[in-house]
Amino acid sequence: MALKYAPETWEAMLTSEDPHDRYRAADTYLHAIGGRMISAFWIMNAAMDVIGVFELPDDMSVTTVAATIKGTGAWTDVHVYEAFSSDEFLLALNEARKHSEEFYRPGE
Repeated sequence: MALKYAPETWEAMLTSEDPHDRYRAADTYLHAIGGRMISAFWIMNAAMDVIGVFELPDDMSVTTVAATIKGTGAWTDVHVYEAFSSDEFLLALNEARKHSEEFYRPGE
């Protein structure tokens, strides 16, 4: 997931006496819904401010996390990405090859 903080969120974090460990807060929340935080990266001078890498049990949990985060108003952009291992990607490519003749280009 890639996130961009709202200006008000940056202001709150910079002026707070105790800005809190957001990694731990995210991990606690993810555990509550059956997931876990793997890593987080804060990025300066980029389109996004934070990239969070986590595991969740299913697609509904991913939607739940995105809706919860968007609902706080603390971020202006929230992008969700599903990542695959090399083995998983190869499985997907093999499935695509098996079914490629069932799909045709628009206009054909």
